[in-house]
Amino acid sequence: MDSNLNLSQHPEVKQENLTADPMLCASREQWSGSYGGQSTGCQSDIEIQLGKLRDSLQIPERLLSVVRAYWNDLTAKNADILSREPCVHWLVGLVYIVDLDHRLPYGSADPQAQSGVVGRPVATVTDLVEEANISILEFFQSLGCIQDSLRLSNTVQASITDLKRKYLMMTALFDKFEKLFDEIVKPESESGIEAGQCSNQLSQLTELHENKALAWTLFVLTKGVLFSGSASLISLFQVLLCSLDYTLRTLPSFLLNPPFETVRRDSSENLDQYSMLRQLCDYCNASFEEVKSLHMSCWEPLVLSFSSNLGMVELPELIQSYLNTLAKEGDINELKFLEHSQHLMPRDERNAGPEVGMEVPMTPIRAALNTIDQLRNLLFMSKDEPSGRLLQFFQNCSNNPESAIQERVVTYREHFLSQYVAIAGKNQHNIAHQRYSMAVKLYYRVMESILIGEEERLSQSDFSTLLNNQAFQKSLLACSVEVVMATYTDSGKHHHMVAMTPSETDMSFPWILKVFDLKPYNFYKVLESFVKAEPKLTKDIIKHLQWVENKVLESAAWQGDSPLFTVLGTVCEEGLPRPIVPVTGQEDDARCSAFPADLFLSPSCGGRQGYNTPEASNVTFPRWSHSLNLFFNKVCKLAYHRLQKLCSLLQIQKDLTHMSWTCLEHCITKKPELLKDRHLDQILLCSLYAICKVADRERKFKTIINAYKDMPHAGQQVYRSILISGKQYDSIIVFYNQVFMQATKNFILQFSPSRCGGAVLSSVPKHMTSPLKGSPDKVYEVPGRRNFTISPMKMSPFKAPLTPTQMTPRSVKLYSFGEGLGSAEKLRAINESINAVKRPSPSGNPRSQKRLKFDQVDDASSSEFVDYQTVVVYRTASSVKGSDKRK
Repeated sequence: MDSNLNLSQHPEVKQENLTADPMLCASREQWSGSYGGQSTGCQSDIEIQLGKLRDSLQIPERLLSVVRAYWNDLTAKNADILSREPCVHWLVGLVYIVDLDHRLPYGSADPQAQSGVVGRPVATVTDLVEEANISILEFFQSLGCIQDSLRLSNTVQASITDLKRKYLMMTALFDKFEKLFDEIVKPESESGIEAGQCSNQLSQLTELHENKALAWTLFVLTKGVLFSGSASLISLFQVLLCSLDYTLRTLPSFLLNPPFETVRRDSSENLDQYSMLRQLCDYCNASFEEVKSLHMSCWEPLVLSFSSNLGMVELPELIQSYLNTLAKEGDINELKFLEHSQHLMPRDERNAGPEVGMEVPMTPIRAALNTIDQLRNLLFMSKDEPSGRLLQFFQNCSNNPESAIQERVVTYREHFLSQYVAIAGKNQHNIAHQRYSMAVKLYYRVMESILIGEEERLSQSDFSTLLNNQAFQKSLLACSVEVVMATYTDSGKHHHMVAMTPSETDMSFPWILKVFDLKPYNFYKVLESFVKAEPKLTKDIIKHLQWVENKVLESAAWQGDSPLFTVLGTVCEEGLPRPIVPVTGQEDDARCSAFPADLFLSPSCGGRQGYNTPEASNVTFPRWSHSLNLFFNKVCKLAYHRLQKLCSLLQIQKDLTHMSWTCLEHCITKKPELLKDRHLDQILLCSLYAICKVADRERKFKTIINAYKDMPHAGQQVYRSILISGKQYDSIIVFYNQVFMQATKNFILQFSPSRCGGAVLSSVPKHMTSPLKGSPDKVYEVPGRRNFTISPMKMSPFKAPLTPTQMTPRSVKLYSFGEGLGSAEKLRAINESINAVKRPSPSGNPRSQKRLKFDQVDDASSSEFVDYQTVVVYRTASSVKGSDKRK
């Protein structure tokens, strides 16, 4: 075959027409005119609406001209979608985007933004939704459509995501605030005040609503000052508790429900100033120590700066201060929650109540508090220093690692605190110290558990090499910090209204890698060992670590400076062929498990460890390191799982899916340079498109991309901005034509129908495709039981006797346990014999059998967790029964 053959000129693999697929073009100019423009009547309506917005919101003409240009681009691509809603719905979204882009043309790194001299927005988000007479959720839907259609800057994309996240948290916090206030403060009908009573008590009752407004206003103002950047739901809730404490302490005891009336300072002289705050924390199951630290270190000094000469804060002054800040930022007016504004409040489902037999869903704050509480309970007996058992492991080493480990803990404490404070603010130093102390406790706890497991597995106690391995120790400490950080910040995803990606904050992964100066390829090695070593990690944390591993496998480990390419380069220099990765699921469990000694010390995977297929029977396998072998296994399984889901959405036949998988696996294992500084999904999309085209069952890139966007892990950057060469980035179709096609054309042409015999298809990960899948009979999975399922019994040629009298004496012993004398003793003997072969853990703690499962994290709406080496599905306890008012 001619090596200069251009696949785009081949009749079986035609190049995609750029003008016929405007959504995938590199610039907006290539999109224009694709749908024929808009009518004169529609254009006049647009001008009328723009004129109204200009007059009511004082929008300058220079911004409106950009809005018109964006509108023309938008109608060129989605005229049918835009026609379903009034044009003002879309125009206010465009005004928000254009204004934001104009004020921050260089993003958050803009020197003007950092110095605080950015111009004011033309309107707040609340002004825009009120002017268009739409709800905030409709506003977000319009923004989402605009995001999908136009090429927006990273600044705008991040701002929209942050706006959604803040709205979700504020709705959850306001809902919690109203419930708490109603439960703590007596309503007017129960206050015990009747007409004709003293005017002093009546005046106190009339001030009740003002105190509620004071508490909420104090909260929205102080949280904006204390957390200038992104803040977690729990951090904001702690500020809310401080604000409630301040307000409740000013109310008379007769207006408070038990037990709060007894902790009012005027009810007892023995109470300290934190009695009410302690009662609030106990009532909400929040950590009093953490809230008190926040109150003393930053909240109380801030409130004192708002106070008048008499030491009291005035509500009108607080409101004016908040509105001044709002005018500078242009966000949602959170005071409107107090008015129950129809533009801000989500649909109220509480009044409807749950249906009969249904469980009451857990609130976002309750779910986040439960996760934190579980972590605190887990570490309750742990110390931020090595235990006696761990010190014994250190002493058993020929090179004692104790001093190096403790020095490393101290060194990275300073790194972590400085990085945390740089983002969260100097007033968060105490909180940062608390987070790191919890992480150190978890670090020593998991290290001890890992060493106990390795001692059982290897029958040795000298782990000098592992414990003195800096990459292992840094990764383990960083993973402990990530778990603690995720526990406190990974809370936006609990909300049911919008699916949020985990930890969308400034300190989300991979921030921790920068703090510890770690490469993703090295960091991922400790994740599975961490989960297996700590059996009491919560489901949410395990799913978070699964999400982290997916991020590493799909893109982070493929960065240009990754050690992965150094290892691959070493293999090539030794003259070894590219790997044939064992993805059939038939490999030995022990050899493919993620034991830390195997991964960080990189022993060779000697012997044949690969496909058990006829096609691979004559292949000589290189001596790959265990770490590299496991990495490629995980990447291939993740890729196959996503390919299966995408083909299912596109209703692509199984034979075409198998061919696409063969092409994708070829790219991963034989041409890993295609993934350098790119994303796994980019190679997946190109492989699927190429196979469909060469097999004469073409699917347009636009169709494939539209289906891909419905997958929970999809992101616009995957198909809109791909490295071509050097610093040149372009759309996925340009990458396909200029890079992917040139690297794989000879391999792809093997799948042409005109080729006799065709290509040899790769084996698929068998454990990903259950033989029960697709069966017309329902398969029931039993919670709490490993490797245990129930399905309707099939017809069997074996016919059991109907009664014991029809059995022989021998068959009775085989099939019957409950008849005859001595059956209880027989069962007891059986149980004892089974228990005798079990090896208890010397530590007395249960050994975790959990493994990271990539196929559970992609589904953002999934509430299931797959246990290690099982098909048993555990339903999450995402709801609670009963009507406990604190939930």
